[in-house]
Amino acid sequence: MHQFLADLAGKNRSVLTIRCYEIDCRQFLSWIQENDLTVNHPAGVTKSHLSEYLSSLSDQGLSGRTRARKLAAIKEYFRFLVGQGILPVSPAKSVSAPKRERNGKTTSPLRSTRGSSP
Repeated sequence: MHQFLADLAGKNRSVLTIRCYEIDCRQFLSWIQENDLTVNHPAGVTKSHLSEYLSSLSDQGLSGRTRARKLAAIKEYFRFLVGQGILPVSPAKSVSAPKRERNGKTTSPLRSTRGSSP
């Protein structure tokens, strides 16, 4: 994790971004340890783990925006591991970001409330 955080600093990321990424990644890794005892290395993490984690965050009432931010941190962590040759491919690569809600409601790209009549 230390090398990942140093890499972020080398990419000129803000101190706050680095701290948030560290927290988000550590929370995910803790969740993995609590929910799948067979995973003892990042190579054991699957796309299903990530989907289940995002679902558990939703069940806890976290917004789509918060879940998307956490996923962005996790994706960056796995990209780093791939770049370092630790993993051949990222399990997070094809995981889609959760929809972002506005005022507690999920927005739809097909429907706009601006200028629409009843």
